[in-house]
Parts: sequence; structure tokens; C-alpha cells
Amino acid sequence: MFPLLCPRLVILHRLYSQRCSRDLTKSDVSESLLCGWPSATRGLSGSDDHTLWLWDLGRNPIGEPFQGHQAWVGSVAFSPTGDRIVSGSSDQTLRLWDLGGNPIGEPFQDHQARVWSVAFSPTGDRIVSGSSDETIRIWDVTTGQCLRVIHTNLCGGLNITGVVGLTEAQKIALQAMGAVET
Repeated sequence: MFPLLCPRLVILHRLYSQRCSRDLTKSDVSESLLCGWPSATRGLSGSDDHTLWLWDLGRNPIGEPFQGHQAWVGSVAFSPTGDRIVSGSSDQTLRLWDLGGNPIGEPFQDHQARVWSVAFSPTGDRIVSGSSDETIRIWDVTTGQCLRVIHTNLCGGLNITGVVGLTEAQKIALQAMGAVET
């Protein structure tokens, strides 16, 4: 399944056929994404109203919305076994949930900007998150501890002032990766 992202509409697409298989709508919430359950019987959406929704694939929400984030929920993922959910938000946190919408532990809080992407490791014991703070973080699911930070600002602070032989396009690319020209 492949999610197409549209305000107020989540369309689940089959990547191999490019045919729409289900439309999930809610008039009062603007869903931003959909993630499929490992057995493909449920979907999960994050929303700009700070909630997550669990859906069956017959267009019906399952239970009440998951509440706990303070801003837009921009990424959601099921664990490989399908018994836990992770969400990432513009409130700079990740949250771990059970399928009933109950938070598990405290929010994971080390990012300094919006969390754009979350995923479980194949074994389900780690979570990886990506953020606008230009880091990728690896978390221990059990403790919520950040185990590793990978900085994606590849040229952070590299001074390219006076460097000869660079085209304007190369300078722009280096600056986009964090280089500076004073």
C-alpha cells in the first residue's frame, strides 16, 4: 500500500496497480498520512488536530482518537508485530502507544524541531526518527532513551569563502548542506 497525502482525504493506493482501494474521510479533521498495519487490515492516520486515528479498511474509525501531542502529527508507524504505534509531531516529540490509544511511557524528547518521520526497526526494539533539526535519532523502545544521534548537516560550518574552482551551483549545493560563505 502507498499513501497519497491530501487535506481532508486519505487515499490508500495499491502501488503495483495504481488503483484506489479505499477512501477514508472525516469532515472535521485533516488527515495528513496513512500507515498500514502489518496484516493490512487496519490503517493509521496522523492529523493537524494533534490526534491519531486507527481505521478499519471499510472506512470506519476504530475507537476514539489518540490524544497526547500538542501539535500536528506528521508521521505514524506500526511496530512489526502490530501491537504498538509510534507517532512523531511538530511538538518535537515522539510518542509510543498501544492499540487502544493509551500512551506508553513518557514522550521521547530530544529533537529541537518538528519530527517529520518515524519508523520501527525490523525487530521492534528500536525507533528511528528524522527531524527538521537536521538529525536522525535512534531510540530504545523500552526506555525511551536516545541511543544515537546522526547529524545530517553534512557541511555544517564549513567555510567556503575564497575557495576557487567552485561553480555557483556547487556553492549553492554546499550551502544547502550547511557550508557558509562569509
